[in-house]
Amino acid sequence: MVAIENNKFQYFLASFFKVLFVKNILVWLLLFLFCGELNAQLTNTSFPIIKNFDRSEYNAGMQTWMISQAPNDLMYFANNQGLLEFDGHNWELHGLAGYTNVRSVLAAENGKIYVGLSDNFGYFVTDSTGRKQFYSLLHLLPPGHQNIEEIWRIYNTSDGVVYQTFNELIVLKNNKVTIYKAPTGFYLSYHINNSLYILDWGEGVLEFKNGEFHRLKGTKKLPNTEVAAIMPFGKDLMIATAGKGVFIYSDNNITKWETPSNEFLLEHQIYSALRLDENYIAFGTIQKGLLICDNEGNIVAQIDKSTGLQNNTILSMTLDKSGNLWLGTNNGIDLLNINSPISQLGFNLGFGSGYSAAIHKNVLYLGTNQGLYFKYLDDERIERNGSNFKPIARLKGQVWSLKLIGDELFCGHNKGAYLIYGSEVKKIGKIPGTWMYMQSEKYPNRIIAGTYTGLILFEKVDGKWLFKKRIFDFKESSRMMFFDEDETIWMSHGFKGVFKIKLNETYDSIVENNFYNTKKGFYTDYGINIAKLQNQIVFLSSYGVFKYDATNDTIVSSTYFNNFFGNTNTNYALEDIYGNIWSYNDFSLTAKLIKKDGSYKTVTMPFKQLKGRFIEGFQFVYPINESNFFISFEDGFVIYDSEKEANHNIPFNLYLNKVILSNTDSTIYDGHLFANKTNNKPLLEFENNSLHFYFSAVHFENPQKVEFATFLEGYDENWSNWESRYDREFTNLPEGNYAFHIKARNIYNIETEAVVYYFNIKPPWTRTTMAYLLYAGNFLIVALLLIFAVRKRINYLKLHEERVQKQKYIEREKELQNEALVAEKEIIRLKNEQLQGTLKTKDKELANSTMDTIKKNKFLISLKKDMQKNNAEMKSEAAKSQNKKLVRKIDNEINNEKNWKVFETHFTNVHEEFLSKLKQQYPQISPAELRLCACLRMNISSKEIASLLNISVRGVEASRYRLRKALDLDRETNLTDFILTI
Repeated sequence: MVAIENNKFQYFLASFFKVLFVKNILVWLLLFLFCGELNAQLTNTSFPIIKNFDRSEYNAGMQTWMISQAPNDLMYFANNQGLLEFDGHNWELHGLAGYTNVRSVLAAENGKIYVGLSDNFGYFVTDSTGRKQFYSLLHLLPPGHQNIEEIWRIYNTSDGVVYQTFNELIVLKNNKVTIYKAPTGFYLSYHINNSLYILDWGEGVLEFKNGEFHRLKGTKKLPNTEVAAIMPFGKDLMIATAGKGVFIYSDNNITKWETPSNEFLLEHQIYSALRLDENYIAFGTIQKGLLICDNEGNIVAQIDKSTGLQNNTILSMTLDKSGNLWLGTNNGIDLLNINSPISQLGFNLGFGSGYSAAIHKNVLYLGTNQGLYFKYLDDERIERNGSNFKPIARLKGQVWSLKLIGDELFCGHNKGAYLIYGSEVKKIGKIPGTWMYMQSEKYPNRIIAGTYTGLILFEKVDGKWLFKKRIFDFKESSRMMFFDEDETIWMSHGFKGVFKIKLNETYDSIVENNFYNTKKGFYTDYGINIAKLQNQIVFLSSYGVFKYDATNDTIVSSTYFNNFFGNTNTNYALEDIYGNIWSYNDFSLTAKLIKKDGSYKTVTMPFKQLKGRFIEGFQFVYPINESNFFISFEDGFVIYDSEKEANHNIPFNLYLNKVILSNTDSTIYDGHLFANKTNNKPLLEFENNSLHFYFSAVHFENPQKVEFATFLEGYDENWSNWESRYDREFTNLPEGNYAFHIKARNIYNIETEAVVYYFNIKPPWTRTTMAYLLYAGNFLIVALLLIFAVRKRINYLKLHEERVQKQKYIEREKELQNEALVAEKEIIRLKNEQLQGTLKTKDKELANSTMDTIKKNKFLISLKKDMQKNNAEMKSEAAKSQNKKLVRKIDNEINNEKNWKVFETHFTNVHEEFLSKLKQQYPQISPAELRLCACLRMNISSKEIASLLNISVRGVEASRYRLRKALDLDRETNLTDFILTI
């Protein structure tokens, strides 16, 4: 609200209301125009889709004084703390050093963003890095005019860019400014059909053209009146004032606009206004938010804090290229999707999720998971804010269905079955958990209801519906079922299959119950839904649409309905009373609206914004009339107006917002690069080969559902998948030329042109031209050094080879000598082995010979003794003489030196070294002692020695004694052992 004191124009805001921070969620609000009386009654119930942007999101000041959309679709807001920029995803505040309050903004065709501030004015331009730079125009003002007041409006006119303060117009043209003083003092100005109108406090409404002011005749009676807006009104002008309401200027006369809207505006004070199109006007008030009316002044909608706005004071408004209405409020920015045929029913009422709706006796009922709500549609005392919905206390909790049967409204509730009478209810069934109701066409006084635990029967008796009985033969949960033409009940169970139930004549018991699942033709037992379409019972699942084949008592695929739905994954469908068929697939809704010729018009686009928000398995559509429909979803209900068509094929822009070097966290591009615009192709050092790209798309209706695909030419092979993410990062890219491509698509599958950002990554220093030259020089030096080293090495190797060969020759000679020695030793070893063998043989021969000699001597000695004994007994001398001769022969034989020589020879052959060593060591030894030593060497016993030497054993012992003395042996040394060691 602006106040004027002493003809000096200053503004202040009067008592703005308590600040309300509303969360940034999409809320659904307005239905513009219903046909007929019922539609007119519903217009104070539904509202357009509203998107709230609070200060915590855009991080700037409370008030937004002016809004402008640039040719590239970006939105700009004149804010208390600077120039706000919004690209559909990111908010950016462009501050100005030493200045804060931006009062006006104009995004011009030339790419400049003109701004008006307190005590300054100028424009923003974008530099090569995408950053916005502010250029002040104060230096263009003539001397003495440097101190200017706040600039509240900026327009691009045929006279130039006009900056308007309360005292003057500053016109910028060809980089020069001209100042036009106000005749008395200005309020605000308005640019309409290439004409600039401005209110002067003393002169009334002036038209500024060709550097001159022209007063509109008949407007002088408006002095000291705050004109909030001037708009075209057919061939006339509509003048909206802050405190005196709305006037029509026609034929040089001003007349009051006597309409219901004007009465409302007089009470709540206009601050801003905007013509939406040739039929509708929007007024922003100080105390009561937004009012939308038609040219006759009929109120179409009134929207304030209670119905979705963040604040009741509307400071500024504008329409963007898509027809969305932007509001700058005293605390936040709001966006209203007024072009959509979809509007939300009731805002901020806490309905919960929508399940059913009905209009009965001019009362609107809404069934939700929180209870049953109602509203009297013809109660004119109720304010137009939707807050007149009231809950029915007895029906708190889950409402499953509302069914109008005859002239009575039935409610299926978690608590049981109810009849609804205005705000009163009557429970008609004690069994809890009633899903739905079916009236028999054959017996209209009978109703079958499906419950959590089977079927129940109601009958109408004396004009009243009464609970008859539970049908005990069936206990399955019965939520979805229909009568066929012979009133057989078909019921689908979401986790089992389909039941076919035949009742008896009184409908109180089951006579036949057949079950159909995968054994009977279905492809699955799970998620089978039932519908009655074009008077046929069909079954819908993720595998298509099926029907019953009575001939074979089985389930078969329905070719007609699969083709009807385009062979999509249709898993739920319903037909309304007008014959329109509504189907759900892939979490989306498709409407097939029946035309007069019986064909269907397929509608999908308006419902795409609701994708994924329907309650799976509990989808619901209720026709208000032939062109307007209630549709339930997770946040309540929306209303679809089939006669209102929005253009969903509007192209939108995609932007590259920022490019950051990840390794250094430094920004190399910070702006809005869009299609058909090239960047300065930065050349990056190799250490900066990791980049992070940020992008966005200007699609204000459903920005959260915009998807992006990217492709880095020079790195990727193909485009990426579509994703709802606004950035992509690359790390450790190799050197080379790159082009980063981005494209976007919205929920209506409209794709943008690709935005391309070019950049080049230098190779590392080790792969530069200078490095390669150094490599070549170093290679040459190394090559020469290698040649020298190789030659030196060759000479060294020759000498070394000679030394090695010589050494090898010496080693080989030594090896041969060693081999000869080894061979010689081997020969000696073999000879020794042979000699040892020979010695063993000779030793055996010696031993044998010795033993033979001993045996012979023993025999001869024994024989000698026998003959000597016989000699004493002989009487004949001749015989004695002869016997003596024989004894002498025996002695000769025993003492035969020849025998000893033979023994000695054999012994010498075997023990040659023994005798030599013995003689050498003991030269004094006698021959007899040598003989004794030889016998001891052979380890012969004394008795055998005695026989061999023909002496007594005692003689042997005496000889041993003498030998020990000759050998100088002590008594402890064994003679035989000693002899064996020699």
